[in-house]
Amino acid sequence: MPIRIKTDYPVAIRRRPRNKRPELPRGKPSRRSVLLTLTFVVMSGFTIWLYLSQYIDGPGVGTLGPDFDYSWRPMNNSQGTLTRKGHRMSLPFCRGIFQNNPRTMQQATTYMKHRPRFSISDITYYHMLEDCDSFIKKREYIMQTLSDEEKEFPLAYDIVMYKEVEQTERLLRAIYMPQNYYCLHVDKKSPAIVHKVMDRLTQCFPNVFMASKLEDVVWGTMTVLEADLNCMKDLLKFKKWRYFINLTGQEMPLKSNRELVRILKAYDGANEIEGYIDNSFKPRYEYAHVSSKATKRKNPPPPHHIRVTHGAVHVIATRAFVEFAINNQTAKDFQKWLNSTFIPDELYFSSLNSSPELNVPGAYKGLPTKEASLKPFLLRYKLWQHADKCEGYWQRHVCIFSIQDLPRMIGQKHFFVNKFELEYDFLALDCIEELVHNKTLLSSSKDFEYDVSFYQELAHVKNHVKL
Repeated sequence: MPIRIKTDYPVAIRRRPRNKRPELPRGKPSRRSVLLTLTFVVMSGFTIWLYLSQYIDGPGVGTLGPDFDYSWRPMNNSQGTLTRKGHRMSLPFCRGIFQNNPRTMQQATTYMKHRPRFSISDITYYHMLEDCDSFIKKREYIMQTLSDEEKEFPLAYDIVMYKEVEQTERLLRAIYMPQNYYCLHVDKKSPAIVHKVMDRLTQCFPNVFMASKLEDVVWGTMTVLEADLNCMKDLLKFKKWRYFINLTGQEMPLKSNRELVRILKAYDGANEIEGYIDNSFKPRYEYAHVSSKATKRKNPPPPHHIRVTHGAVHVIATRAFVEFAINNQTAKDFQKWLNSTFIPDELYFSSLNSSPELNVPGAYKGLPTKEASLKPFLLRYKLWQHADKCEGYWQRHVCIFSIQDLPRMIGQKHFFVNKFELEYDFLALDCIEELVHNKTLLSSSKDFEYDVSFYQELAHVKNHVKL
């Protein structure tokens, strides 16, 4: 017989019945559920429309020029698909953007507003580069020479950067060819992670390397020029390249590598270097400057009667010009004189190229001028405040391009375009990248034709120092 224990509380407590939820009358949904359903349907429809409308081309506005194929079809080679997988969504937009199609412009703007993109972090890049083969495959670098013409005419590049690892890497990818040479100069004061990432990047390619000497670049001083000179010295160790091009991380090419080669062969030893005389800049070099600050002490005249002209630090120069700028004693004397001037980087290459009496290879024999109709400067397509119209926004008097600026770039004779911001109107950078990639593949065919008659008739091409 079981033993019962007396307690002061009941042995079992009855569970209280749950309150049943009031049932809604069938066939009469609440106002809240109706609104939620309608919102879901509308947003789903809008999302589907936005996605599908990319693939429906509206009427194009204007043409893109005879040398541009805007079919945007996938293209393959022996390495497999080379279409930019990471930006496939942007491809359908690009055609309409370059055609200046108003509907596509609006769709692209809406797309960027609702799907903002953020740059790949430096630390992510660092880990991506742990496996070079995987990185090259995923980032879809072209690892084979696409034509004999390009193989026999290698180029040398110098990229000066401070930050924005992703944008610099995308520039490198856009211009990379296995027969070319690439020197990277990372500012000495750049964050340590930037140095580590770029150093690891160079280890993945046999023809990409860091400058042997890095400068703490300060605007207005000799360090800006010295960053380029350091890379020039390093690149001269490689014997095969024909032309030198210096860039920054915020630009992209407008020409394929083969188009560049075809143009530079037409240059036949001429340099693409800006040069003009502007008396308003005289105080920059007539008076000595210390740490970019003017003093009352006058500088002596430039050595060897060099005619001082003004121009951009960015150039396309022959190998012979680079050898002169680095090794010639006249050039070294001029460098020394420039140490006490303001913004010497805008004087050095320009003045050498405007001094044919010194037998500088490829120097322009005509009068230095800023008049584009007489001597256009074609290295970079760049818009300046108070002189040009910018659809993006102005930063330090230079246009940061938006997608609305892209239609004007088609048909331009310039070699590169400056400048872009990675997260601002990101489709602008995507579409230029896709344009160059497709042009690169289209120009790899054996029957490739490219009209260079415009470049052959340029004044500085027809009238330069030939050695």
